[in-house]
Formats: sequence, structure tokens, C-alpha cells
Amino acid sequence: MPHLHIEVSADLAAALHWKQLARDIHLDLAAREWADIGDLKTRVLVCADTLSGQDGGAQQLVATLILTRARAPELQRAMRDRVMAHLEQAVGALRPVHWVQCCVFIQATPRDDYAKRQWNAPAALLPRVR
Repeated sequence: MPHLHIEVSADLAAALHWKQLARDIHLDLAAREWADIGDLKTRVLVCADTLSGQDGGAQQLVATLILTRARAPELQRAMRDRVMAHLEQAVGALRPVHWVQCCVFIQATPRDDYAKRQWNAPAALLPRVR
């Protein structure tokens, strides 16, 4: 169940097309069979305030790829690199004039270290009763 948690400066957030960008990332990871399309989740949180060093015009886009299923380190890095490629392309297309810092962190979280409860989930995601 990969989750992509993105924190982004307000000006940069307003300039990017998040639904399409998230959809492209999801489709890319699923096409490579690294994750099921229905398991991928992306959340974008717009930061009210940001500061990079002392540059008041600088923008940040910090993504954390949270992986809840064990994957080999090289696969984790490959997933990170694909996410980064999409973010780099999106930001690069804006041709920013100010400093923009973009990064992707990997956070592997074993299933035993989180709890989940769902309401009204699509039938395909609910556990089967035997």
C-alpha cells in the first residue's frame, strides 16, 4: 500500500496540476508492477509557511514515499527514482526563476507498525469473508 505524502510551498502548489501528476505517478508505478493501482494513495499538503535557508522566495516540494510492504532496497530506490522523475518534469516545465528544492524520501513501514480501518471502501479492497 504505497502512500505518497507531498508537502509543498503554496506558490509551487498553485502552479502544478496535482490530480494529473498523481495519476501519472500511480499509472507509472502500476505499469511496472511495483504496486497495484488500487493501493496507491497520494496526498498533497500545502504549507502555509516555508523557508529555505534565508531565501524568502525559495520553494520546496518534499515527497515521502511510504511503503508498507517489504520490498528489496533496489526496488525501493527504483520507485523513489520514478516518483522523482515525475516531480522533476513537472517542476522543470514551470521554468522556475527562484530556488526550488525537490526531494523524495523513502519510509519503509512494516505492517505491524500501523493500523488501518476503512469505511465504504470499494468492494475489491474489502477482505473476503469465508
